[in-house]
Order: sequence, then structure tokens, then C-alpha cells
Amino acid sequence: VSIRVKNGVNSVQSNTDGVYTIGAKKGDVLIYSYVGFVAEERTVGDAAAINIELRPDSKGLNEVVVTALGIERSKKSLTYSVQTVKGDDLRNSGQSNIINALQGQVAGAQISSSGGSPGLPSEIILRGSTSLSGDNQPLFIVDGIRVNNSASNGTVNRISDFNPEDIEDITILKGAAAAALYGIDAASGAIIITTKSGKSGALQITGGYKSFVETMGRTARQQAIYTTGTGGVYDESVGSSWGRKFRYDEPIYNNINRFFETGVTHDANININGGSEKLNYYVSGGYRTSSSMIPNTNQDKINLMVKGTAKLSSKIDLTTSASYVQNEIQEGLAGATAGGWINSILTYPRRYDILDYVKGNGEPNYVYVEPGSEHLARLSPMWGVMKNPRNNNVDRFVLNNNLVYKPMAGLTIAYRLGQDFTSSKFRRILTPGTPNSNLAAFKGSVYENNSETKFITSNFTTTYDKKITTDFR
Repeated sequence: VSIRVKNGVNSVQSNTDGVYTIGAKKGDVLIYSYVGFVAEERTVGDAAAINIELRPDSKGLNEVVVTALGIERSKKSLTYSVQTVKGDDLRNSGQSNIINALQGQVAGAQISSSGGSPGLPSEIILRGSTSLSGDNQPLFIVDGIRVNNSASNGTVNRISDFNPEDIEDITILKGAAAAALYGIDAASGAIIITTKSGKSGALQITGGYKSFVETMGRTARQQAIYTTGTGGVYDESVGSSWGRKFRYDEPIYNNINRFFETGVTHDANININGGSEKLNYYVSGGYRTSSSMIPNTNQDKINLMVKGTAKLSSKIDLTTSASYVQNEIQEGLAGATAGGWINSILTYPRRYDILDYVKGNGEPNYVYVEPGSEHLARLSPMWGVMKNPRNNNVDRFVLNNNLVYKPMAGLTIAYRLGQDFTSSKFRRILTPGTPNSNLAAFKGSVYENNSETKFITSNFTTTYDKKITTDFR
């Protein structure tokens, strides 16, 4: 709950138990307000404490939304579509990727992922494509600063670096009209993320642990009567399985079940918050380790965040925050495609064990080799997964400072300076002997790419808010 002195500059926020402390003298009028509830006024008397109970606003909880530069406006006054999603709703989804957590919670949004491995990229389109050749994803704003949401080497989108446990709410601004607030980059809409802040009151420590298990719910049925070949003739050079019938003494492997594993995710978080009338703070840490159903595919992510607000004087407030993310992803596969690794598993001869992919000397155990075209040999899909992984390691720092000066009632002067810095290291290995149409690549290769991205936000704003009549301000 927000408590402020009427026609003054002193203001505080209560903690989650409703406890607050504010400097006021006898005769001052205190205004108690909270989004979705009717504001109340109380006059300070001789009592040492003032206790009130706010009543829900019949207009609904979503009548006030946060728009550009942190400005609150009535939902009805906006000329574009807007929707708010609470942080609790994101966390209840169990998703570590913020975009995936919005699935089913944003009307009209199209959310897609390139695969089921940890950290694989997702995208969100709010109102259909606005560009035939460009990026149709919305602009992302976190606590008033623009953040990087670009895909990195096709493995992960950067908005997934943020921890859902630190999010207070998300406001979605749809339609090209949002570009009037943020420029042409918001032509596809904007997603505004507000993170948690410290609350005045006693120190509070909150922690949580979640664990998930991922298994294959259903697999494709495969016939176990005919071997590799066509027309009843055994032929290892083809991918079809309509050769002669299996003999009674030949092994028949269920290679689909043997390929996939049980994925396990562990997610632990802790946050500390508290403060007083002059200073409040929020500190959080999170660690997530996740393995996929796909072998040799995993993710380890660390999130750290510190945020505080200091009342430097009766008219000046300073809010500063710093967050760090370390996101390490190892991926055995680039993603599922109709003619890619899924197809290679389904068509792999069942008379061969898919796990028997390497010889004792470390060389690939080929199933079929065409004379003169050894680089196009047929090999278990497990070879590529275990021997040709790619790694994407990211270190990210986000700094945000917001200085607010209120020289008089209704007038607010603010300056915000923020920076989003991302360092990405990508590595892809192609082990010698890997079948490839490129004869040179058959001898093996290592590809590395190091990149750095920096987004800087600098905003100076002046706003004046005064209620002139009941319907006009």
C-alpha cells in the first residue's frame, strides 16, 4: 500500500503485512492507495498508529496500467490494447523462460519455441506479423530501460535470462500505437516488465525450491517385421524398412526409447527485502540446473539482483538496481526439423543398437559406408549428440539508476540512466569422422564466436499531474 502526505512530498510503502512508518505532523492528511482498491484519507491526530482497511474498487484491478517511462494511466484512456499479467501467474506456470510463461495468458499472442531443450529460443508475436523481412517481436522494457532480446547464435533469446521470481508484473502494449511511446522499435508492440522492490518494515526472507521431471509421453509406433530395404530385399543403403523379414535370432532394438532420457530440473530461489521510511532494499539469488530428454543437453543459470530506494531528502528519491546473469547452455542438437535428427532416429535400422555409436578406439561405428563416399556414411544419431555439442555461455550485467525530484505537489522531474551489457561465447564442434556433405568438414572443425552487446538508456522526463475536475486531470 502506498501512503503519502496530501499536498506534500513524503511518501512510503507498507510491507506485505501492511506495516508502515511515515513522518507526518498533527493535522496532516494521509492518503492510502493501492491499484485495484479505493483510496482512503485519514487525518493525523494524537494516536501513534492509524489502521485502515481498503475496499476493492468496483472498476476492477486492471483499470490502471504502467505505460512509457513508468507513467501510470487509466486503461480506458488508452487508444491501444493493453493487458497486465501478475508475477504470481508467471511463476505458477513453472517456466523459466518469461516468454513461455506468458503462454495462454496474453490474448491473441502467438508464442512458439524451436524445441524442447533448455534455453532454446522462443518468440512472441502480439498481433500478427508487421514486417515481411524484419523482426516481428515486441520491444522489451525492464524497469524503464530497454533490454536486449536478440537471439544468440540460434540457441537462446536473451529475455529468458531474467528470473521470473524477480518480476512484480508485466504490462503488454499491443498494436502499432505503442510506437508513439517508444518509437519505431515498438511497431510490433511493447512488453513492459516491472521487477520487485523492497518494502518498508522488518527484514523478510523468502525462499523456494522446485523440481521437475521430463519424460516422453508417447512415441511413434514402429513395425518390427521387416528389416532395412525395399520390395522385400535387404539393403542397408536405403532408409526404408521394407526389406526381408527379421529372422528369429536377429535383435530388434527400440531405438526411440533408447535414445531419449529422463530430463530433470532443479530450481532454487531466495530473496531478502525490508527497509524503513528512508531506505528499502530487495536482494535475490536464483540457481537453476536442467537436463533435457535429449542426451548431452543441459543448462545451468545463476541470477543475482540487488535493488534499493533511498530517500535522499523530503523531495529527492534515488532508486538503483544491479543484476547479473550467468547462463551456460550445452546443446547436443540444433533443433527438431522434419528431415533432421528426428527423421534419423525414426529411420535408423532397428537391427542396430542406436547407443553403439563409437568403436573402442574412439572412431565412429558406421552402419553403412558407400565406397568412395565415406564422408556420407550412415551413423547413429547418438554420435552427433555426444560428439558434436555446441555451447553458448553468457554473462550479462544490467544496471539501472533513477533519480526523482518532486519540488512541489504534482510536479515530478526524473532522470534515468541504465545499461544492459551482454557477453556471449559460442562454440560448435564437429568431430573428425562425422558424416557431412562437405568433405573438408568430414575431417573435423571447431567454430568459435565471441560477441558483446551493449544497450544504454538515458531518459529525462518532467510530468505534472493535477486533477482539475472529476473527469479531467
